[in-house]
Amino acid sequence: MKKFLLFVFFISLTSCATLPIFPPEKIPIYPDNRSVHRLYNRIQDYLDVIRKDPFHRLIPPYAQLDSLAYHEDEKTIELYMNRAFAFKPYREDEVNWLRSQILRSAGRRFRDANVMIYSNGYELYELIPNYFRTDSTHYDKSRMAIPKPFPPVPLVRYPDHPVRPYNGLYGAHIALWHSHGWYYENRLDRWEWQRARVFQIVEDIYPMAYTLPFLAPMLENAGCTVLFPRERDLQTHEVIVDQDSSTAPSRIKYNQSVQYGGSPGFSIGNPPYESGENPFRSGGWIYMLSDTVASDSIVYIPDIPETGDYALYLSWADTSEAVDDAEYIVHHSGGRTRILANQTMGYHTWVYAGTYPFHEGIHPESGSIVLTNQSRASGKVITADAIRLGGGMGNVSRNGRISHRPRFVEGARYYLQYAGFPDTLVYDLNKDTLDYNDDYQCRGAWVNYLGGTYVDSARQDVKGLNIPVDLSLAFHTDAGSARTDTVIGTLMIYSSQGLKDTLWFPDGVNRIANRDFADIVQTQIVDDLRRLYDPAWSRRGLWDRKYNEAWKPNVPAGLLELLSHHNFLDMKFGLDPQFRFDVSRSIYKAILKFLATSQNRPYTVQPLPVEDFSVLLQGNNLNLSWRGVPDPLEPSADPDYYLVYMRKNNGAFGAPRVCNDPFITIPEIEKNTVYIFRVTAANAGGESFPSVVLSAGIAEGKDTALVIYNFERVSAPATLEKDPIAGFADFLDQGVPWKQDISYVGAQYEYNRNVKWLDDDNPGHGASFADYETDIIAGNTFDYTAVHGQALLEQGYSFASCQTGVLQDTSFSLSPYALLDVIHGEQKTTPGVKPLQKPKYRVWTPSLKRVLTDFSGRKDGIILVSGAYIGTDALAYPEDQKFCKDILKFTWRTNYASRSGGIRAVNNFPDTPSLFSYVAELNDTLYAVESPDGIEPVKDHAVCTLFRYTDNNISAGTLYHDNYSVFALGIPFESIPTAHERNALLHFVFKTLSHIKENHDE
Repeated sequence: MKKFLLFVFFISLTSCATLPIFPPEKIPIYPDNRSVHRLYNRIQDYLDVIRKDPFHRLIPPYAQLDSLAYHEDEKTIELYMNRAFAFKPYREDEVNWLRSQILRSAGRRFRDANVMIYSNGYELYELIPNYFRTDSTHYDKSRMAIPKPFPPVPLVRYPDHPVRPYNGLYGAHIALWHSHGWYYENRLDRWEWQRARVFQIVEDIYPMAYTLPFLAPMLENAGCTVLFPRERDLQTHEVIVDQDSSTAPSRIKYNQSVQYGGSPGFSIGNPPYESGENPFRSGGWIYMLSDTVASDSIVYIPDIPETGDYALYLSWADTSEAVDDAEYIVHHSGGRTRILANQTMGYHTWVYAGTYPFHEGIHPESGSIVLTNQSRASGKVITADAIRLGGGMGNVSRNGRISHRPRFVEGARYYLQYAGFPDTLVYDLNKDTLDYNDDYQCRGAWVNYLGGTYVDSARQDVKGLNIPVDLSLAFHTDAGSARTDTVIGTLMIYSSQGLKDTLWFPDGVNRIANRDFADIVQTQIVDDLRRLYDPAWSRRGLWDRKYNEAWKPNVPAGLLELLSHHNFLDMKFGLDPQFRFDVSRSIYKAILKFLATSQNRPYTVQPLPVEDFSVLLQGNNLNLSWRGVPDPLEPSADPDYYLVYMRKNNGAFGAPRVCNDPFITIPEIEKNTVYIFRVTAANAGGESFPSVVLSAGIAEGKDTALVIYNFERVSAPATLEKDPIAGFADFLDQGVPWKQDISYVGAQYEYNRNVKWLDDDNPGHGASFADYETDIIAGNTFDYTAVHGQALLEQGYSFASCQTGVLQDTSFSLSPYALLDVIHGEQKTTPGVKPLQKPKYRVWTPSLKRVLTDFSGRKDGIILVSGAYIGTDALAYPEDQKFCKDILKFTWRTNYASRSGGIRAVNNFPDTPSLFSYVAELNDTLYAVESPDGIEPVKDHAVCTLFRYTDNNISAGTLYHDNYSVFALGIPFESIPTAHERNALLHFVFKTLSHIKENHDE
């Protein structure tokens, strides 16, 4: 296209019917030259005016008119703009308006002319993505995907899962990666990050906090297969089960009918692996013949080193008689999951097949993977090589040194070696001398090897893995800082040209599709963030550049620079877990819309998580209800049905039940058993993220408790900002991760904005410690009602649970309950980064206060409240202070009561323990309570201090009894780490209360 336009322009210069115009100093002598010269100046003046217009922003700041031509016979004005003119997105109304205004500025002589505007080799209308064109008949079909069979047969599928998102991304294969990684620096002979530690993160792992917990699950919930060139499992243990050699004492079992297939195949060998050593070429593989009924099997029995979740990776060989439905049955602690693997692709490498819970040790019935020979086709070949459980530690040696870090933080170069990709083709591209370059160059080469197409024409005869990759996305953040009230913002990079400046992908699709993809991603992110967070969120350029990660892939590709990790304002947003969820949802929606438009099919956005969830008792039955949540940003995201997942006691969630309505009854539950539930919403686009986890149980006693879940908070750390000081203050409030944080490297120590970057070891403002990097930091799992409920069962209480949103319904009845247990965790009113964002996560909401006030009128009713900020949060609301004083009978004393991690009982009974611990330090299991409340009893004869912090004797818990009773605890009850301690503490509270009642009655 670019060459064609240059040719057209050359013809225009030699045609006597055309009056060309160049910049004034280059204008040659032509008939009527003055008229055309005036045209040039008028348009140039007009463009200068609208370039400076901050409202319309129709032209990028550096855009200029290079030249123009007037074709008199065709009455067409052609404007040739510089490359910067194409740095912004264009829409039909903008293009039409711009053409009309340019024509208007041209003068009366040209009023009937057509206006064509060119930049970067394209006419302006061509820069409008198909998705943003109002009439599908105007779609550019050259940039649309080649039609595929429907439904497709993806690399891996889960046939028993009830959601079939055919209007989502079912059957798509997406290559995705997050930034850089821990790598070997050849020149310094050390392993290091590729970027600096600033504002508590390092870019090498920071985008992982979007892709792994949010973006990949959203894409997979929409039905697609996500492929990573880096390890995706955070589990540092690793188990290999293989016919050649296994992680002892793991083993593989099969019958004599299973035969040796040959080589190459995987073998553990003797890690660490030296440069170029490929474990997938050091062993062999086995096979069995397929049948329409299961008549043979291969059983992998792993020895699990520690109870937990493990990613499962499969591998198989390349054969011409492979089946596309090899059946694996995974037996895990949550039940069994059936997988169908398409062995016609993805051979001789690790293929991710889900993450599953396993118990420690060898448990064939609940800890094995069975490959059967059942298939739709009989007489074909089902191959088997190694399986892998867990992400493990880095095991690639560079100059005799291994990383000594979890594999998930290492760069792509090392994972791709372990995953069997050929060295000189994919990851060793600089002759073993520059790992830094290898790492960013290998990702695009990896995409092409997955699909079998290459950027180097000399290597196009190499087969590859035959996986039909639909697109690839590189997720990064950028450098740059400013002392303004506007973020640095979001940049997208794409390439309209490939190898040797070709304008076409190998399948014949126009590479301008890359711009479409980049535009849709950037637009979706910026539009959503402007609506949800900051109306002034900066949209940076759409750069057409030959960056490896955007240029090399032979599929539509883009490189996202979401924000600046070196800019404090950007990171005030960027450390917020809810922000990460919303950005990830924006990217998922953009991918969905791009692929749906490219494939000319409808799309549906998967729903948001449900809210107002409750699990209530009715006799021996459980009544579950919830509310589907509409998405104000996406009309198609309404739920059509729901999935209910259940586990018992300390088990794992099993297969879901499908509900067409937002309620279900679970009949005849067992006594003294904790039943635990979560709910997802689903539609034709896929499945939502899960709800909070609620639970219920029936005890032998007669009284029933209601556990009220009011711990919704996820947030960034506290901030300090008074020029020149700016930064994150962990010592005030560490914030609350969403389930867990994988990007935290350590506390910030350099707060002075004036300190400049020297190098990545001394990065200046924002510099942070490294004592937690590679650690997993536990956050809000939204799963604490079972912890409270189990302790209540031990005290003889049956219990139900609900979210606080349920209490907004004034008809909600408290009559069944003798006790209310309110979970506040680290709930605390949290302001937004900018005034547009309303504060959220208030502790004492009006509906909750109303319910507790009403309940206090019941004789002998008991209220339990616990949380780190139950007194602190009331300081911002005078009415909440009065409520705490009048109803809950405590007053606030301090919000930094202790760092000891211990409380002691006051005047404990001889047969009860006096000391109890709570989690005060960051760890990977339970969120840390860094700022517990000191609360004191009001001046009332019926209230007393029941617990004090061990280090300073500040009051940690109060007990009130008169007509009703209140136990208030300044630490979250669930932060007490063991069931034994929690049971003992609650037993002590009830025993004290009983003793008080006895004395009161006397």
